[in-house]
Amino acid sequence: SALGHSIETAGSGAEALRLLGQRSFDVLLTDLGMPGMSGRELARRAASLVPGLRVVLLTGWRAELEGCPEAVSLVLPKPPSIEDLRSALGPHDPGLAA
Repeated sequence: SALGHSIETAGSGAEALRLLGQRSFDVLLTDLGMPGMSGRELARRAASLVPGLRVVLLTGWRAELEGCPEAVSLVLPKPPSIEDLRSALGPHDPGLAA
């Protein structure tokens, strides 16, 4: 939000998929390691639900990135810098939700 984008948070991968099924989003930011559903699985399922969705995967475990699904557009180390996020999200368009 500090970059001017609208954000929506989800408490789980399942909740994120539910939100993706209800509204349009420009990008999905997810952590690699989450309880219940990994970021890899969320990326795969989100891509099948919303073809072409940009997925940014955040991780502190760079060594764990083998087998990263094609659905992942970009991987950022945690914690990402504001410049990394600005680059990942692209230019702000007040008519779009990030």
